[in-house]
Amino acid sequence: MDLTKLKELLQGVANAEEILKEINSENGKDVTKAKGDLDEKIKELETLNAKIAELESSKATGDEFKTKFEELTAQIAKEKADKEEADKQAKIEQGFKDRFNALNKDKKFRDELTENAVYGLFKTALNDEANKTKSDNDILEELVKDKNYYVNPNNPAYMDRKTDGEDDISKTEQDNIRKIMGLSIKEEK
Repeated sequence: MDLTKLKELLQGVANAEEILKEINSENGKDVTKAKGDLDEKIKELETLNAKIAELESSKATGDEFKTKFEELTAQIAKEKADKEEADKQAKIEQGFKDRFNALNKDKKFRDELTENAVYGLFKTALNDEANKTKSDNDILEELVKDKNYYVNPNNPAYMDRKTDGEDDISKTEQDNIRKIMGLSIKEEK
């Protein structure tokens, strides 16, 4: 809007200068808003043009899409079948482990390696046709019979002693221990 034409029209009006400032201010707000809207529309147009260019450059034919879709469908089916098989094997394995643990709940193996080895033998024996008529307990007893696989609960406690002839306890302590045990006190030489 041309402000000189407006100034001529407002000549003689008492507060013409204030009216011109207000009109100019409102006009500036409208121009700024319109410029912002235009910039936003330009950005949207640029984004859409970029998407169009991307789609045009990566256009796949219907056959390529169909082939890719079939490959992915087959891959999903295979992964699903593999997972079902793995779940089935895990369930079978857990069944074997539960049976083995039920038989050994009151026994403790010497070490983890021994336990794993006996478990492997137990699993193999369960799958053996010769053992189909035997109970789990009979199979396990046959595997561990006369073998030292379990910790002996009656073993005396292991006491580490020095072998250099030096004792860690004093003569007084030794005498007190001997007295408690009902032994005679050793005389020093």
